[in-house]
Amino acid sequence: MQRRDFLKIAGAAGASPLLSQLLGQEHHSFLTPASAPDVAKTDFTLRIAPVTVELTPNRIVSTIGYNGISPGPRLRMKEGVPVTVNVINETDVPEYVHFHGLLIPSDVDGAEEEGTPVVPAHGSLKYQFTPTPAGTRWYHTHTMSMDDLHRGTFTGMFGFLIVEGAPDAGHYDQEHYLALRDWEPYFTNQMMDTDDMDRFAGSRRSRRYWIRGRAGWK
Repeated sequence: MQRRDFLKIAGAAGASPLLSQLLGQEHHSFLTPASAPDVAKTDFTLRIAPVTVELTPNRIVSTIGYNGISPGPRLRMKEGVPVTVNVINETDVPEYVHFHGLLIPSDVDGAEEEGTPVVPAHGSLKYQFTPTPAGTRWYHTHTMSMDDLHRGTFTGMFGFLIVEGAPDAGHYDQEHYLALRDWEPYFTNQMMDTDDMDRFAGSRRSRRYWIRGRAGWK
C-alpha cells in the first residue's frame, strides 16, 4: 500500500462504502461504531487459538487469533487503575502478548527480550499492571516468527487497547476504530489452512495500519 492510498483511507474512515472501494481485495477493514457495548474494565481474558476470518465468501483466512476473532476484542482500561489480563494459550507453541505503548514493568511488558515470562503451550499466564499513559494503544503477539509464517506478526493476533484518561473536551458523538490488515498470501476459498501449498508464501510481508477516528464534534 502506498502512503497516498493510506491517507485516502484515513480520510474516508467515516465513510464505509468508499472504504471498500479503496481497500480492494487484498485488505480487510474492521469499523466498529461507538454504539457497541464498550466500557472500561479491570479484568480481561484473552484466549489464543486457531480462528478463521471470512473476508469475502471466497476469501477465507486460517490463522491464530484472540477469543475466536481477529482483530481481537477491544481492551478498554482506565489510566491508573490496576488491571488483570488472563491469557490462555490453546496452541502447541509458547506465546507472548505485548501491550504496545504502555509504560509498565518489563516482567509484564509481553516481550521476550524484556524478560517477560512466556505463556506456555496449553497453559496460561496472568498479566497484572497499572495502565499508563492514556491514549489509543494496541496489543499483539511478540513471538519471533523466524521462518514459520504461521507465527508472530504473520497471524491474526492483534487488537485495540484503549486507556481512558481525563474526560475528552471534544464531546464527540461517535468513536470509530479501524484496523487494516494485508492478509496476502493467505487467501483460500476453503475453511482450512492451505497456504503451505503456495510456493509464493512469504514473498510479501504482512502489514497493519491503525486508525482511530472521532465524529460529531460539538
